[in-house]
Amino acid sequence: MIQIIGFDFTSKTITDVHVDSVQEGLKQGAFCWVDIMPEAGDDVAPLLQNLGVNSVAISETLGGDQEGRYDIYEDCLHFSFTEAAYRGDQLQTGHLDVLFGASYLVTFHRKELTLIQRMKRTYRVDFMKFSRTPGFLLYELADGLTDIYRKAFQSSSAVSEKLQLSLFDSASDAIFQEVSGFMGGLLALRKYVMASREVLHELATRRSPFISDTTQPFLLNMAGALDRLSNDLTTERDTLNENLNLYMGMVGHRTNKIVSRLTLISMIFLPLTFLCGVYGMNFVGIPELEWKYSYPVFWLLVLVISGMSFYFMKKRKWV
Repeated sequence: MIQIIGFDFTSKTITDVHVDSVQEGLKQGAFCWVDIMPEAGDDVAPLLQNLGVNSVAISETLGGDQEGRYDIYEDCLHFSFTEAAYRGDQLQTGHLDVLFGASYLVTFHRKELTLIQRMKRTYRVDFMKFSRTPGFLLYELADGLTDIYRKAFQSSSAVSEKLQLSLFDSASDAIFQEVSGFMGGLLALRKYVMASREVLHELATRRSPFISDTTQPFLLNMAGALDRLSNDLTTERDTLNENLNLYMGMVGHRTNKIVSRLTLISMIFLPLTFLCGVYGMNFVGIPELEWKYSYPVFWLLVLVISGMSFYFMKKRKWV
């Protein structure tokens, strides 16, 4: 699917441009936003060539999914973002390549992206109210991407809170796999946020004939927002990791208490086992075996030894 939208910043008009007439629109001074989501068998290279994109940028755009890239060519800029959102407890991602030239903005993606859908909902109103240069589309991209990352962070906070409550409720061994997978997702989300932050910082600070000076401060603000969001993600991950360590400490403490109780029981029964071993031998000359009161005396010794052992442990505050 290919959609081309033409912008005239002088007359403040928006027109839909057909693929076959894109060169004519460029000649008439229109700025074109070309959104490309190729279907099976589509060859979009000729369209990009008609826009004036160089062959290297075309090859890199069609062939790679490298997040956070920023390439400078004489005729355009090529950069990329990775949007990320939580679907349930799973992090879902989508890659977007962007070509930005003097007369065109190309967004290339292989599946539906929330970022592009958001841009298509808001660009008309923002174009009529605020736009002065094509840079407003870059702001639309940056603002939408920041909003998507912020929502992903909010979703991750909810998942993190649920996992933390599970740790101190009735956690099973499966909780370790869940926490491990979620922390891996947090690391991936932070990587995407930092990569996008670097791209926006480059766009905001490097002088370029394609980006106006009025657009760059807004992009720099978006880069700062992503930087703060990255710090929040780090804090979220550290908090979950600390809670996991606390849970492991609690498990270890409970295990130690159980082992201690078993040890105390063993201390009580150890002398009793010794008595049973002595009088359970089959030697003939053991006089106590023929004594009339040997059995009650044995039980008396059992009670005395058990009572003294328990008293000793109680005094030492072992029980």
